[in-house]
Amino acid sequence: MIGIFFLIGSGLISPNFLSIGRRNFSDDIQIIAHRGSATYVPENTLAALDYSIQHGADMAEIDVQMTKDKEVILMHDSNLKRTSGYDQKVTETTYQKIRQLEVGGRFDAAFFGEPIPTLEEALKKAKGKLTLMIEIKVSDDTSEITKKVIELIEAHNMEDECLIGSMDYRVLQVAKMINPDIQTVYITALAYGDYQNLKDVDYYSIEASFISYALISQVHHSGKQIYAWTVNKEATMQTMIAMQVDGIVTDNPTLLKKQMAHLNDHYIMFINQLFFRPS
Repeated sequence: MIGIFFLIGSGLISPNFLSIGRRNFSDDIQIIAHRGSATYVPENTLAALDYSIQHGADMAEIDVQMTKDKEVILMHDSNLKRTSGYDQKVTETTYQKIRQLEVGGRFDAAFFGEPIPTLEEALKKAKGKLTLMIEIKVSDDTSEITKKVIELIEAHNMEDECLIGSMDYRVLQVAKMINPDIQTVYITALAYGDYQNLKDVDYYSIEASFISYALISQVHHSGKQIYAWTVNKEATMQTMIAMQVDGIVTDNPTLLKKQMAHLNDHYIMFINQLFFRPS
């Protein structure tokens, strides 16, 4: 027991890591594939969602924007150039034109021809297999795209399989007005003020370097959960696992899964040695 208190006091493990009923150190931590696993596959594509599903991610974070003719597509940047080579804003381009583009070849020749998918295609791909955190990027008319996103979620009966995320709190307010049962994620670089009591927020996704035990405790005390983003280094993964955040957003879910298994093994060994050593 002295060893446990030392580890807790030195900040190496979370005070609640011995929760009753937890089989492993990381049982309750969600693996969230950032942009659908951007390390190994082109971001925000159906191939990325396939990778997330095949490699055991619990959730995929995807970004959506709306085209000139009001189609909701998966795309992080406001301009199409970085991923497709076509130098034009999403809002100024028709879906017919976007469908002619490909975003795989610039990532790796093996993915040449990978198209920019619609949100509807992503929902069909994920249904029953993968939760989606759908980040709505800030735009001139967030109400319209938010409404369309929720309509698509409802049309596919995926209210329990999707979360609406945004860095703009107004998006989450609109989402809750349209459908109060939709789960929302407030994505922010840091937390300040009375953030944990924002009524239209169910989850907080906060940049990992700003997460502390005190912050986790405050968020949990308010009845909400906290995710850490974007965590790609082994050391940071280990820290977030030890601090017992509720989810970790990463470009590399495969590496995160290995780190979780590694810490689980050490956790079990530690407990066995502490309590079950032969006399």
